[in-house]
Amino acid sequence: PLDIPSATGRTYEQIKLSYDQLLNYLTLPRRPFMAGDFEVSANATYHFAECKNLFTLNLVILLVSFATMGTLLILSKVKVIKLCQPFGMDASIFSAVTVFAVAILLAIAVSIDFDKAFTIFHKIFFPSNEYWYFEPWEEIIYIFPVEFFLNCAILIGCAIFLPSTGIIVCQIIKKRKNNAKMKNFDKNVDKG
Repeated sequence: PLDIPSATGRTYEQIKLSYDQLLNYLTLPRRPFMAGDFEVSANATYHFAECKNLFTLNLVILLVSFATMGTLLILSKVKVIKLCQPFGMDASIFSAVTVFAVAILLAIAVSIDFDKAFTIFHKIFFPSNEYWYFEPWEEIIYIFPVEFFLNCAILIGCAIFLPSTGIIVCQIIKKRKNNAKMKNFDKNVDKG
C-alpha cells in the first residue's frame, strides 16, 4: 500500500529480502547484520545494533513476565500463596487498565503529531546518539518510511488495546456474576 518499490526503484523481491534479513537480525540470536543489496552507512548499522538490543530486552522482559505470571498462578493453584483481589477483581484487571491507559495516551500523542512522537521515542530510547538520523543517500530509509512506522504503531496499539479491553470486560462480567451469586446466597440464607 505504501508503493515502496516506486519510491526506491527496487523490486518487491529485493525489498522483501532486505526486510527479512533485517528482521532476522533484529529478532533472532547470533544473526549477522544484512540488508540485502542496499547500501547502509556505519551510523545506520550502529542504529540497527541498538534496535537489536531493544528487541532482545523486550524478549527478555516478556519471558520473565510469563515465567513470573506462570509461577504465581501455579503457587496460587496449589494454595502456597493467595493472590490479592482488590475490589473483588483479579490483579489482571489492574494490569489491563494500566496498559489500556498507556495505549490511549500514546495513541493520542501519535495522532496529534506522529513525527514529533517518533522523534521523542528515538530521543528516549536512543539518548546517547543521533545515529538514527540516516544519510539521505541511504536507500534503506525508503523501505522504512514514516508511514511504515505509523502503521506499526497502529498495529502495536491494537495488539495492546484489544486484549486489555477483553480482560477488563471479562473481569467486569465475572464480578457482576459473583455479585449476583452473593445476592442469591444472601436471599437463601435469610429464608433458611
